[in-house]
Amino acid sequence: MAPNTTASTIVDPFADHRWSESSRAPHIEVRDVTVSFGAYTAIRDIELNIARGEFVSLIGHSGCGKSTLLNLMAGLGRPTAGTIRIEGQIVEGPGADRCMVFQHHGLLPWLSVYDNIYVAVDAARRTHSAEEKAARTQRVLQAVRMWDHRTKKPGMLSGGQRQRVAVARAFAVAPSVLLLDEPFGAVDALTKRALHRELVELSSIVGSTETVVMVTHDIDEAIFLSDRIVVMTDGPAAGIREIVDVPIERPRTLADVMHSAVYIELRDHLLALLGDDEPR
Repeated sequence: MAPNTTASTIVDPFADHRWSESSRAPHIEVRDVTVSFGAYTAIRDIELNIARGEFVSLIGHSGCGKSTLLNLMAGLGRPTAGTIRIEGQIVEGPGADRCMVFQHHGLLPWLSVYDNIYVAVDAARRTHSAEEKAARTQRVLQAVRMWDHRTKKPGMLSGGQRQRVAVARAFAVAPSVLLLDEPFGAVDALTKRALHRELVELSSIVGSTETVVMVTHDIDEAIFLSDRIVVMTDGPAAGIREIVDVPIERPRTLADVMHSAVYIELRDHLLALLGDDEPR
């Protein structure tokens, strides 16, 4: 039996719970997914629909299986039971329709910033002209304010700059699904805010990336970026505690979110679900 997966109405967090599933056709379908490693069960009976065009965050305490679930969507692992489908096709391994960004940037240290992007675009868009690939490379680097640093090697950049390039590279290859595993966890607060703005900007200029799923430990980050927030129970055998809608209109700015009447209620509700503490 699947865990009790519920959604909240933020205006009244004590209202009757209901399933929070988008009315749009699912882009990603997670059905009765369980992952076990020997006698240890990491996640159990996960049920989740993610609609095309949604930004969904997975949040919870360490060890709750957030990254395990994200890895399954990426095709970097197989469920012990259940299925994950993207556009109706069972995920059996990595695919060109998905791209993943980790906390470590993964840039090639011997290539310049420009070439790190261009090589990825070239591999993903073999039928496009060199001019089109160059234009796309320039566009994403400008979006993350890294065009002026395009000739530098990764070792010459700050941590935040390297992560900017990593996110730009992911968008440049135009995946249908972008998977983010705490990509901003290692940068300072000011850099993180800038990266959030740039992520939103990239989403608007690279139309082919439709759906984003992000693992995060940062409640404010989840609220600012997400349409829905999936709160996981503690492991082992973790499940979904609740799916929380973020009823703040898009496009958003950080000021829009921080000054929204619903923000404090939403944040307090998420903290309560996580045990009154920031997720660890």
